[in-house]
Amino acid sequence: MLNQPDGRILSELLSSWFKATKRALLDYNSSDIPENLEVIKNCGHTFKSKDISALKAVLAELLANPNLVRHAGEQGLEVVRTEYNWDVIADQTENVYRCILQNS
Repeated sequence: MLNQPDGRILSELLSSWFKATKRALLDYNSSDIPENLEVIKNCGHTFKSKDISALKAVLAELLANPNLVRHAGEQGLEVVRTEYNWDVIADQTENVYRCILQNS
């Protein structure tokens, strides 16, 4: 396999990876898993877990409406900037430690 020219190695690796992970993507990137909703902060477009028809509908909507994709991306970027950056995480962690010290 390592001797194969013309990018077939990468193609085969990606194909294997996709086959192994596509089920996880359908199971875990979905609207009925509260932890995912908490992370995306209503910036993404979700679908019901294991519902291929719902996934197809969401993908068709996004393909037909690039402005929805752009808007979700802008909102997601703002969430990352305000909630998921190291300065915010460090401040939150420091506050947790302060609370623990004050209550001990």
